[in-house]
Amino acid sequence: MLDTFQGLPVHVLLLHATVVLVPLACALTVVVAFWSRVRTVGVWPVVALNAVMVVAVWLTAQAGERLEHRLGGSPQVASHADIGDKLVWFALALLAASVVVALVHDRGRGAQLGSGVLSAVVAVVTVFWVVRTGHSGAVAVWKDVVSSTTAAR
Repeated sequence: MLDTFQGLPVHVLLLHATVVLVPLACALTVVVAFWSRVRTVGVWPVVALNAVMVVAVWLTAQAGERLEHRLGGSPQVASHADIGDKLVWFALALLAASVVVALVHDRGRGAQLGSGVLSAVVAVVTVFWVVRTGHSGAVAVWKDVVSSTTAAR
């Protein structure tokens, strides 16, 4: 895997895909789970989107590990890496939830409701985790930089 692209760490480039795809996949998974008209045509494309999102999360984490080795181990970077490594499990859980929604999309109302509740809970927890991961990364990169400067007036 590439470490840099045009002088920038690949992690910094890939994380933008993760930050967009994870909340988008969460929202669309919940929409197809609860909106029957959308579920009929959109359930399998959402499963595919979730699969792409899992790959993006995994690639971002791999690039992050390379960047961590390049930068050395500050406590903030190590904390971010620990939190970020877990994001792939949340992404996989969302993919699994979307598959459940797809498999029960033409079953009874109870199965549809159950898969919808499952996908909503997984989506909320996944969005929380991606925000937590992003926040820890922002702290690792920017906290010391900003604290060493004065605010513009």
